[in-house]
Order: sequence, then C-alpha cells, then structure tokens
Amino acid sequence: SAAITSSVQEVEVRLNSAGAASGSFTLMLEGHVSASIPINASNMEVQQALNALPSVGFVTVLSNASVVVEGGSSWSIKTYRIAFRTREGPTPTLVVDDSELVAGSVGDAVRAYVVQRGTTGESVADQQTIRIRQPVPSPEVQRISLEAKRSFGNERQRIYFDEDAPISDTWTITYASQTTGDLTWDASEDEVRQQLELLRGVGRVDVTRMPAGTRGFAWTVEFLDEEASYHAGLEEVTDAPTYETAAPVATPSQQPTISGRTDFRRPLLTVASSATVVVKRVRPRVSAPDGQFWLSLAGYRGRAGPLHAEASSDDVEAAIYDAFGITVTSKTTQEPRGWAWTLAFPSVLGDVPLLTVNENWYHLANVTVSEVKPGVKALDGGLVLTTGTNTSRTLPLADLTAYKVRRA
Repeated sequence: SAAITSSVQEVEVRLNSAGAASGSFTLMLEGHVSASIPINASNMEVQQALNALPSVGFVTVLSNASVVVEGGSSWSIKTYRIAFRTREGPTPTLVVDDSELVAGSVGDAVRAYVVQRGTTGESVADQQTIRIRQPVPSPEVQRISLEAKRSFGNERQRIYFDEDAPISDTWTITYASQTTGDLTWDASEDEVRQQLELLRGVGRVDVTRMPAGTRGFAWTVEFLDEEASYHAGLEEVTDAPTYETAAPVATPSQQPTISGRTDFRRPLLTVASSATVVVKRVRPRVSAPDGQFWLSLAGYRGRAGPLHAEASSDDVEAAIYDAFGITVTSKTTQEPRGWAWTLAFPSVLGDVPLLTVNENWYHLANVTVSEVKPGVKALDGGLVLTTGTNTSRTLPLADLTAYKVRRA
C-alpha cells in the first residue's frame, strides 16, 4: 500500500504584460466559495480566503512569479502553490471563477490544477496534467493616415441680409461685372442657382437656403467647376489666410503651383438691395494634396511606393507585396482632411514591426503610421517530456494531440 499524503494544487494567474488587467477571482471547493481574491493578492490573502472555507481545513500558500514570451507576446505568470495540511487523500480540484477579471488583453486568465494528488494509503494511478496556453492568433493591423494641413474642397460663399425687417423689394447678385435678374426676398435655391449659372465664368453651382435672423434667409453658394477658378499668386497664399477678405480686383495672377499650395479664390459676390447685405467667403477652393510617399519595414530591404493620396486598396496591397513579399488586405477610407488605409498582415507573421514613412514629398500633408492591433501568431516550437530515465522526442506544439503525447 502507498503512504497517506495530502493534496497539493496550484492556481496560476496569467496576464499579458502589455495589458492593464484588474479585478479579482474566487475559488470554490465542494460548493463553498471564497471571498473575492485580487489578481495581485499576497500569499497571506489567498491563504486566509481559503482557510475561511469549511471544506478546506487548513492550507499553506507559497507563490512564485515569472515572465515568459510566447508567440511574440510577453506574459506575466504568478503561481500560488496550495498545500492542504489537514485533508488526507485526494482533494477535488479547486474551481476558479474569473468572471470578475477585467482582462487587459486576449488570453488573460486564472486557472487551477493538481500538482500532487493526495492518497489514502491504497495504490492509485499517477496522473499528471500538461497545460499549454497561448493567446488567440490574430493578424497585425496597422493604419496609414494622410492628413492635409488645411481642409480642401470647393469654394463656398454665403449671402445673408443683416436685419430683421422683412424685405419688400427685389435684389440682384453681381459676379465679375455681370448681374443677375431680379430675385425676390424669399427666392428658392433653384431660382438663385439658375440666375447665377447664366453669368459667364460662374459655371455650375449648388445653392442651399437656410433661415437667417427672424424673417429672412441665407443662401450658401458652392462653386462646383474648378476651371472657372483662378490660381492665387504667391503673395496671396499663406499658411493661415483670411478667407473672409475679398479676392484682388486686379487681373488674377497666373503663377504656377508653388510647393503644392493650390488656393483658388473667386471674386466675392456682391448684392444690390435696399437692405444691408453681408457676403462672406466661407471656404476657398483648396485642391487635394499633391505628391507621393514611400514606406519601409524593418528587417526588409526595399521600400513600398510611390503611393499617392488617392491610392486604392489594390495599389497599397501591390506596393507592399512588390517591396516586401507580404500579402496584406487593405481597406481605404476617406477622412475629413485626407485618406486612410487600414492594413491587416497575415497572422503567421505575429507582431509585425511598424511601417515607417521612408520619404514624403507632400508639402501640405502629413503621412503617419499607427498600430491598431498587435499581431499574435499561432504557437510554435516543441515540447520534450522527461521522466527519471527517459526523454521523448520533440513534439511540435502546433499540432500536438493527446495521442501523440501518449505515444511519446
């Protein structure tokens, strides 16, 4: 017959070092549940929580801490070794409830398992448990953002009457010495649009009417045709222009594009009316950023590009593959002041270095790369089992099964 021994169990708290986990867990034995135990509890806190249970008897607790790296992720592991001093023979495995654990990363968990099964003096089969844990494999996701330093779009001008009294007579709009027909005080969007498009040089416009003051309206005119605009001269272009000022009345300059700066301003509309009228330039026409950029990846030769502001998902995927031989999936989105490309790398690569901007030829736009989610690759490596006299062959972890362990 075998000697009478007590049970020894371990409770393992496993947390991703990159996360910020918090919360607590409980332990249950034979239907009795302990008080909440913090995830960073001391040995004495765990021991007191267990000794308070009538089913436990008396236990002693020791612990050790370690850090392991698996699949490109660093894991902090604290193991509490619990020795049942007054219970003889086998003790049921403690049941862990970690539902109150606020995980900081995928894979954070608390587990309990038997290290030494207690015996009652009768011969029992030896049982050991091999536990292999890993975070769920997931692809690396990175985001490339191109943001213009200034918003861009069609020019807009707004007309509104600066008084609350009702307007009884008609009014007209003048553009570059050309004047529309008479408009009523409550002219519709279509009426204003039709009158403006009859004037030479205006081109197509879009008009929006909104209430203004207590009895009037405001009309916002958006000029849709770039060809009808002119390019501002160097003296008219600044990093922070005052758009409410009128465009020069002299002949527009014919300066070429200067360092990517492409302000286009039309002559300010003028309104003839018996009422006080205000016309403001809500937004000048600023063209989309013009240039190109390249990307580099640590550990790989070459660079991806050139890429431009309106590059499609296919363009980005092809550039990454041609430069680094990596097949990514890309999603393109248009942002308020530019574009963004979200890239998902193959999960087999795990944690991929952050792409860097190798060269940026944009003068009025910033190109940045950020990590949306780090990649985690599937478990790799091998397992070797050793007894007192024998050593197994290396068992690949990627496709490890109970049958292969039994055979080894």
